Formats: sequence, structure tokens, C-alpha cells
Amino acid sequence: MVVTYNSSRVINGLLDSVAQLSSGIRLIIVDNNSSDDTVIRCRSHSVNPHVILNHENVGFARAVRQAVSLSSEEFLLLLNPDARLGPDAYRNLLEYVRSHRRCGAVAPLVNERANDVAVPAGWAPTLPRMILHMSGISRLARINFSLRGHYLLRNQVADEMAVDWVTGACLLTRRDAWNSVGGMTTRWFMYAEDLDYCLRLGDAGWRVVLLGSTEAEHAAGLSSAGNDGRIRTEWIVNLAELYDLHFGRARAKRVAWRAVVASGFLARSAIARSAYDRRRFRAYGHAVARSAKGKR
Repeated sequence: MVVTYNSSRVINGLLDSVAQLSSGIRLIIVDNNSSDDTVIRCRSHSVNPHVILNHENVGFARAVRQAVSLSSEEFLLLLNPDARLGPDAYRNLLEYVRSHRRCGAVAPLVNERANDVAVPAGWAPTLPRMILHMSGISRLARINFSLRGHYLLRNQVADEMAVDWVTGACLLTRRDAWNSVGGMTTRWFMYAEDLDYCLRLGDAGWRVVLLGSTEAEHAAGLSSAGNDGRIRTEWIVNLAELYDLHFGRARAKRVAWRAVVASGFLARSAIARSAYDRRRFRAYGHAVARSAKGKR
């Protein structure tokens, strides 16, 4: 199941990869009113997907729910348009979920171009986890697992791991697990709905698993190209709302969570700015030295 929105640049690669997975796969694409030639590319591809056209951009979760409502398969594979899952990886995911009855969702190790430190999987964004994540202490979790933060770091990945959440960019879930929790929430237009879904699976007794020995590619951000800037910055706002829903009934906790996250971003911004200034200063010094040498 794929949700597209102005995904013309990346959709052919996704369709080519799906064509290699299995002849038994039924591909459903929900297009959120693309203005480019995404739909034409989908309909002309040999994989012959079932394409649903929306007359407006209804967001990710609502579109996924549309696709699920039109399917009858026991297992549901969610893929972003800019994700790539090889046939061996798909078989590994399918075999795992078939052999582990209480596994509600399983995902591969998703490699994102923009992030070579963390992977899109991890643990619930509780206040202690966010403190560890934002302070950088979570980098020591390879030595002491109790120090793990919100995100799983790449050097902490194991072949098979029970986690609290995995990304919806590439996720295989059971239909009965989906039905048992009511599927993905449509509370948010985009971002956080996959994390919320996984947390609700865990609350209902299902396991969420990351197969670190199985990999997929995700060019994070390209599938949402063309969306307005509001969507691209909404993830932290949605994460705060998710925290409130699952963990932040007390006002003091909500205030503390936001303070920790804001402080973390401010500190990282200051560090990044300092590093940028140092690079500029060194570049200026080199330029001055070259200029002085040329005048001799």
C-alpha cells in the first residue's frame, strides 16, 4: 500500500522494486490529488497497481485507511513512494510475522540518506527517554542499554529487536492487529501516526519488531516534495501531542517534556552554529594566508 502526492520523481523506482517482490502482491496506490504525472506513471507501469484518486490531499493515515478498506489480505505492507524493499527483505519480513503470532508489526532496518546516526525506530517518547535523547546520553546505550533514548542508534541495532515503534515508511502489519486497535489514527495530517499506531499495538499486547539484519532504503523527505512548509515542520508538534495522549495527563509532565525538547534543540542549534562559525573562521584564515602569500 502506497500513498502518493507529487511523487513523480521517485515512484518508478518504487514500482520497479515492488514488481520484483512477489507475483501474489496486490498493490494499492492512493494518490492525494497530485498535480504532476504521478498517476500516469503508476497506471502505465507493468506492475498494474490499483490506483485510487482523491480530489484533495487527505493526509497519510486517511489514505492508508482507504487502501486497507479495499483490501482483504492477511498482511498489509506499507511503503512510502521513496522507499525500496528488495525481494529477500520482503520474504524475511513475511516469514517472521507468519512464524510469530503475536507480532503485530515488523520492519526492516530502514537506511535514510539524511541520517547515518539514528534509524527510524526506537522507544516511546517518554520524558526520561527524551532527556536521554536530547542530552546525547543515549549514545552510551550500546554500553548500558538502560540509557537508550527515543531513537535507536545505528551502532545499537541487533539482528532482531523488540522496540516500541518503527517507521511507517516500510512496515508490515497483520490485519487482525490492525483491526484490533482500529488502524492508524487520522488525528494528524502527517507524521506521528505510525508511532502512535505502534504504541497502541504494544498496549494491546502485540509485539513490534525491528529486523536489523534485513534492510530497506528510504530517501526521507522526497515522497512529500511539493507539500507546504507546514507539513515539514509539524512532526515535533505532533510528537508533543502524542506524548500528551499517551503519557502526559499531568500538566507538569507536559510542561517538563516541552522544556526538555526545546532545550535540546537550542543546545544543538548553538553547537551547530559554533561549528559553522569555526569552519568560516578557518576558511577566512586560509584565504588571508593565500592572499598574503600571493603578494610576496
